Amino acid sequence: MRRRRVPRSRAPRAAAEAGAHVPIRTCAGCGQRAPRAEMHRVALSEDRRSLEWRRTGGRGTYLHESADCVRRFVDAKKAIPGLRVRMERAERLRLVESGHFTV
Repeated sequence: MRRRRVPRSRAPRAAAEAGAHVPIRTCAGCGQRAPRAEMHRVALSEDRRSLEWRRTGGRGTYLHESADCVRRFVDAKKAIPGLRVRMERAERLRLVESGHFTV
């Protein structure tokens, strides 16, 4: 059976060279792609009315730890990628202040 070739544009260089799978996620602040281990996960709470830091299931998105990405995430007026909801700036700011980030 032939192995299916993954286009180079989709395969991260480090993963292709090491031969191991590295999960890649997109930052909700800057929009750049990076390994999941370098980011923090933001998810909707059970009631779908607030945001929280968590690793469990449910709709979630990822965010770099840099101050620039956090500021962009808080100030964004569009829907949060991956969550498919719009959250007020105050809710985003509450999330950031409750976590280990500073704006």
